[in-house]
Amino acid sequence: MSIEDGKGLHIGYLIILFLFGLIAFYLLRISLWNTYGEETIVLNMPTIQYEANYRWFKDGKKTINSNTPVFSISQIGYEEDKIGTLVIGENDEKIESVVKIPINQIEELIEKLKIVAGTV
Repeated sequence: MSIEDGKGLHIGYLIILFLFGLIAFYLLRISLWNTYGEETIVLNMPTIQYEANYRWFKDGKKTINSNTPVFSISQIGYEEDKIGTLVIGENDEKIESVVKIPINQIEELIEKLKIVAGTV
């Protein structure tokens, strides 16, 4: 309406468009993750690679070096929920999954990963 009235285009319009663009991009990422999201963890000793795939783009690429990786559980939410995420590595060099899984399933996964990684 302001442009129709002949007042022209103001910098405020560009700022608002930029902010709404950021919000739209964030909501697109969330919807793509909830629809197509997958995590890929590649164990090529001594390197471990992690990547989050949103189908249209990839994010969160991380590589750590470890001859003997440490697998652990990071508990999420309330203790009675018994839900957590998988953590590979320790200290500054670690990869933490974002997928929430029941802790008993993570424990089974860790046992299998230890066999694959040869750290039994």
